[in-house]
Amino acid sequence: MKLKFLFFALLGLITNAWAQSLVKMEQINGVSTVACKINGFDLKFVPDTANTDVSISLVTASEMLKLGYLYEKDLSGPIQIGGEINLSIIEIGDHFLYNTKAIIVDNQTFQVRI
Repeated sequence: MKLKFLFFALLGLITNAWAQSLVKMEQINGVSTVACKINGFDLKFVPDTANTDVSISLVTASEMLKLGYLYEKDLSGPIQIGGEINLSIIEIGDHFLYNTKAIIVDNQTFQVRI
Protein backbone atom coordinates (compact mmCIF):
# COMPACT_ATOMS: atom_id res chain seq x y z
CA MET A 1 0.00 0.00 0.00
CA LYS A 2 2.79 2.44 0.92
CA LEU A 3 4.67 1.58 -2.28
CA LYS A 4 1.57 2.27 -4.36
CA PHE A 5 1.07 5.64 -2.65
CA LEU A 6 4.73 6.56 -3.15
CA PHE A 7 4.55 5.63 -6.84
CA PHE A 8 1.48 7.78 -7.49
CA ALA A 9 2.87 10.67 -5.42
CA LEU A 10 6.09 10.66 -7.46
CA LEU A 11 4.13 10.35 -10.71
CA GLY A 12 2.03 13.35 -9.69
CA LEU A 13 5.12 15.44 -8.93
CA ILE A 14 6.76 14.55 -12.23
CA THR A 15 3.60 15.27 -14.22
CA ASN A 16 3.09 18.55 -12.41
CA ALA A 17 6.68 19.62 -13.13
CA TRP A 18 6.27 19.01 -16.87
CA ALA A 19 3.01 20.92 -17.06
CA GLN A 20 4.35 24.18 -15.67
CA SER A 21 6.96 26.68 -16.69
CA LEU A 22 8.36 29.71 -14.96
CA VAL A 23 8.49 33.10 -16.63
CA LYS A 24 10.74 35.73 -15.07
CA MET A 25 9.20 39.13 -14.32
CA GLU A 26 11.41 42.19 -14.26
CA GLN A 27 10.82 45.60 -12.69
CA ILE A 28 11.38 48.54 -15.06
CA ASN A 29 10.71 51.97 -13.54
CA GLY A 30 8.44 50.34 -10.95
CA VAL A 31 6.40 48.44 -13.57
CA SER A 32 6.47 44.63 -13.77
CA THR A 33 7.31 43.37 -17.24
CA VAL A 34 7.82 39.99 -18.90
CA ALA A 35 10.07 39.33 -21.90
CA CYS A 36 8.31 38.06 -25.00
CA LYS A 37 8.60 37.87 -28.77
CA ILE A 38 5.97 39.10 -31.21
CA ASN A 39 6.46 37.59 -34.66
CA GLY A 40 10.12 37.16 -33.62
CA PHE A 41 10.49 40.81 -32.45
CA ASP A 42 11.85 41.04 -28.87
CA LEU A 43 9.62 43.06 -26.54
CA LYS A 44 8.68 43.41 -22.90
CA PHE A 45 5.00 43.21 -22.03
CA VAL A 46 3.04 44.50 -19.09
CA PRO A 47 0.60 41.92 -17.68
CA ASP A 48 -2.74 43.65 -17.10
CA THR A 49 -5.43 41.61 -15.39
CA ALA A 50 -7.99 44.43 -15.73
CA ASN A 51 -7.63 44.81 -19.49
CA THR A 52 -9.69 42.58 -21.77
CA ASP A 53 -7.69 43.16 -24.95
CA VAL A 54 -4.14 42.88 -26.19
CA SER A 55 -2.79 46.34 -26.92
CA ILE A 56 0.38 47.51 -28.63
CA SER A 57 1.79 51.01 -28.90
CA LEU A 58 1.63 52.95 -32.15
CA VAL A 59 5.41 53.41 -32.07
CA THR A 60 6.06 49.67 -31.63
CA ALA A 61 3.57 48.64 -34.34
CA SER A 62 5.10 51.15 -36.79
CA GLU A 63 8.63 49.93 -36.02
CA MET A 64 7.60 46.28 -36.43
CA LEU A 65 6.06 47.08 -39.84
CA LYS A 66 9.13 49.04 -40.94
CA LEU A 67 11.51 46.23 -39.88
CA GLY A 68 9.44 43.45 -41.47
CA TYR A 69 7.95 41.86 -38.33
CA LEU A 70 4.44 42.87 -39.44
CA TYR A 71 3.03 42.69 -42.95
CA GLU A 72 0.32 44.65 -44.73
CA LYS A 73 -1.89 41.53 -44.51
CA ASP A 74 -1.70 41.78 -40.69
CA LEU A 75 -3.34 45.22 -40.75
CA SER A 76 -7.07 45.90 -40.91
CA GLY A 77 -6.41 49.45 -42.13
CA PRO A 78 -3.78 52.12 -41.57
CA ILE A 79 -1.57 51.95 -38.49
CA GLN A 80 -3.30 54.46 -36.24
CA ILE A 81 -4.54 54.70 -32.68
CA GLY A 82 -7.61 52.51 -32.32
CA GLY A 83 -6.65 50.39 -35.32
CA GLU A 84 -6.47 46.61 -35.13
CA ILE A 85 -3.64 44.32 -36.18
CA ASN A 86 -3.11 40.58 -36.17
CA LEU A 87 -0.10 39.31 -34.23
CA SER A 88 0.77 35.97 -35.80
CA ILE A 89 2.82 34.57 -32.91
CA ILE A 90 3.22 35.81 -29.35
CA GLU A 91 5.92 33.82 -27.54
CA ILE A 92 6.11 34.04 -23.74
CA GLY A 93 8.62 31.61 -22.27
CA ASP A 94 7.80 28.29 -23.90
CA HIS A 95 4.13 29.18 -24.52
CA PHE A 96 2.70 30.47 -27.80
CA LEU A 97 -0.42 32.41 -28.77
CA TYR A 98 -1.34 32.35 -32.44
CA ASN A 99 -3.29 34.89 -34.53
CA THR A 100 -4.06 37.30 -31.70
CA LYS A 101 -5.88 40.56 -32.41
CA ALA A 102 -4.27 43.66 -30.88
CA ILE A 103 -5.54 47.22 -30.57
CA ILE A 104 -3.10 50.04 -31.35
CA VAL A 105 -2.84 52.51 -28.47
CA ASP A 106 -0.94 55.73 -27.80
CA ASN A 107 1.12 54.57 -24.79
CA GLN A 108 4.55 52.94 -25.01
CA THR A 109 3.73 49.50 -23.61
CA PHE A 110 2.64 46.15 -24.93
CA GLN A 111 -0.08 44.73 -22.70
CA VAL A 112 -1.72 41.37 -22.49
CA ARG A 113 -4.53 40.17 -20.28
CA ILE A 114 -3.47 37.17 -18.17
